[in-house]
Amino acid sequence: MKNKTTMLVMLALMQVLVTYAQHNPTKEILVFFKEGVQQESKIVNGRSLKSALVTSDRLKTSLKDRGIEPAMLEVAMPSFKEKDTVKILPDGRVISRPNMSKLYRLRVNVIKLRICHSVSL
Repeated sequence: MKNKTTMLVMLALMQVLVTYAQHNPTKEILVFFKEGVQQESKIVNGRSLKSALVTSDRLKTSLKDRGIEPAMLEVAMPSFKEKDTVKILPDGRVISRPNMSKLYRLRVNVIKLRICHSVSL
């Protein structure tokens, strides 16, 4: 149920942002995927670049149904490492930070994106 609620909130936010972004097609939307998308490293011109790889067929279909191609997703914070999610303070306390390696940039370069109210994986 929590996963569905998260997706509902994300999609509602996307709908608002897509409406705003349609005034300027260079806008982008930041999307946090809890699962179904991972980072893939590629070597391009001797440099290591991270790209988004949609691993869930259901998510891939759901995105495509809404006019979103996997190529429109980019890694938002390529230098973030999963080990950065835990920080030890000088007093020894351990705090958790959000896993920003799950954050992706969705380039809004189309006029219409069909957004539904829920996506379930």
